[in-house]
Amino acid sequence: MPLPYIAYSAIIVLAGLAGLCFRPGSTGGRCLPPAIISAASLTTLVYLLCTFGQTGSAATLSIAHSQLPFGGISAGTDPLSAFFLIPLLVLAASCSLYGISYFKNHPPKRSHWFFFGLLVAGMVMVLLARNIMLFILAWETMSLSSFFLVITDNHKPQTNRAGWIYFITAHIGTAFLLTLFFFLASSSGSFEFNDWARIGITGRAADIAVMLALVAFGLKAGFIPFHVWLPLAHPSAPSHVSALMSGIMIKMGIYGILRILTLVGPFHGWWGSLLIALGAISGILGVLFAIGQHDMKRLLAYHSVENIGIILLGLGLGIVGTTSGSPVIALFGFAGALLHVLNHALFKGLLFLGAGAVIRQAETGEIDRLGGLVKTMPKTALLFLTGSVAICGLPFLNGFISELMIYSGGIISATEVPKPALAIIGLAVIVVLALIGGLACACFAKVFGVVFLGEPRDTSVIPREGEAPAPMWIAMAFIAVLCVFVGLASPLVLPYLAGPAGGLAGVVTEPATRALSSLATTTTAVLLPFAAIVIGAATLVFFVRRTNRKPAASAPTWDCGYGRPQASMQYTASSFAAPIVGYFRIVLAARGKVSSDNKPFPGNIWSFHSTVTDWFLDGAYAPAIRFFDTLFSSLRWFQSGKTGQYVLYIATTICCLIIWKFFL
Repeated sequence: MPLPYIAYSAIIVLAGLAGLCFRPGSTGGRCLPPAIISAASLTTLVYLLCTFGQTGSAATLSIAHSQLPFGGISAGTDPLSAFFLIPLLVLAASCSLYGISYFKNHPPKRSHWFFFGLLVAGMVMVLLARNIMLFILAWETMSLSSFFLVITDNHKPQTNRAGWIYFITAHIGTAFLLTLFFFLASSSGSFEFNDWARIGITGRAADIAVMLALVAFGLKAGFIPFHVWLPLAHPSAPSHVSALMSGIMIKMGIYGILRILTLVGPFHGWWGSLLIALGAISGILGVLFAIGQHDMKRLLAYHSVENIGIILLGLGLGIVGTTSGSPVIALFGFAGALLHVLNHALFKGLLFLGAGAVIRQAETGEIDRLGGLVKTMPKTALLFLTGSVAICGLPFLNGFISELMIYSGGIISATEVPKPALAIIGLAVIVVLALIGGLACACFAKVFGVVFLGEPRDTSVIPREGEAPAPMWIAMAFIAVLCVFVGLASPLVLPYLAGPAGGLAGVVTEPATRALSSLATTTTAVLLPFAAIVIGAATLVFFVRRTNRKPAASAPTWDCGYGRPQASMQYTASSFAAPIVGYFRIVLAARGKVSSDNKPFPGNIWSFHSTVTDWFLDGAYAPAIRFFDTLFSSLRWFQSGKTGQYVLYIATTICCLIIWKFFL
């Protein structure tokens, strides 16, 4: 039933409206709206988890029909939309709690929590929409509210630039979305999603629909080459908004693609190959662009591109398995992609919140200026490390489980199916995932090592207040616990995938549940003993060191003429990443700069700084934008400001339409 989720959307919008009644900076305006949003989200999450199995494979309910355009408004729930609601509610609860204490020196505008609630409500209604009218309204609500959240700090020029690029990109996507919907409506004669599925969109019409969907929803999902707004918008928004946008809002693009796949069919094999190719490009280039970044949130934004690529790999593998008559491959592909939707929402939300805690306390997110924060922010360091291990897909945490499922589908495709083309596709998925995982480990070794370990590189950004406020690290700890839970208790999680993944793969729920549970049980049986050993060994070492702590002896040191180590002797983000950036310098269009004063004494500091170029933005989109700006600027004479001239335009247009209607 969609009614509880509609009621939830109404509650959080009303909470945001209540925030408009308080003065900026007042305790009520700062605490009441996020507290209501967090409590309502947790309550709705408990209800959803308790009733998840009751949605059925096609349990959609029309709740309203009127004489509105495009068939009125109708909403409903099914396993696919219910599954996407899980990460949405988790992040809405944690990000709103985090936002209570995020703003340090200046309070947010009174409209901040209104737009935050509107963003969450818009995403909920996107998941519930079952016809064109409601979907478009919800999609635009989501896009516009997130735009106003991105430009929260609109006194900064770079924030306004990022906001407008996001605004333009979002509405280009909306234009393609309208084109897609009107094409499907003209092909089926209906504006209702259920009618499209019942009638069936097949053949050439299905191909056109999928291509339009990839552009329309790809601009929201942010996979390459539609990613250019992500590394601009995410660093500009407040960190709890960045976590919500990266964790779940971009997944609305993935949901849109999946929704279209449920409405057209049967699948065509080249759809899967195309998704795998897009996923490989996005995954590899996303992590490579991330390695060369020097801002924490910009780096995390590029990792969103990478993880969307991993999701596309799973979706492509699922389609290939379906078209080749291999339901096991299809099930593992779709289930791995859906689980990675949940996992990415968790660990990327955790990482963005961790980066926000660092930025709040140190007042900078520039990696090369930070260092040694584990001493002043130990809780944040531990929680950020948890997210880093999870996003790298290492054992014991949730990222490992979802990538293992995609690996399993690729291995079965490469070894157990006697079809050369399918074997090549499976091998390609395995190689791409392995490369992405290795590069991600290198990237987060750089981030965590430079930011949290060593000594402060710039004493002016040492956090004077120490650890982040309690609401912030409690919100991060909640997500970190879920990362560990999904990683070590996957048999309890994977049954939630059986309905949506089985529906996409064409496998009924019960066999899908058995297959997923078998993999989860085997994995957990192997991981739990190792996890116990690791935790036990770490606990033993901790207590031994605590009980046998001796005072350190002091003695003069010899360091090749240096009196003592200095912060400038440490690796920087540029120097740490230099070998990898250098190896891929052609792909990254990388440049390095070494500077010094060229004096012979070692006391003078040498510095190295590298930059990578996102040539999609600088080499493709920027020239296109300049071209259209010049083109449309040349037509400004058309807008004279004279009313009579505008009336003439209208009359001329009407005459042309009459001639076209009656004579052509």
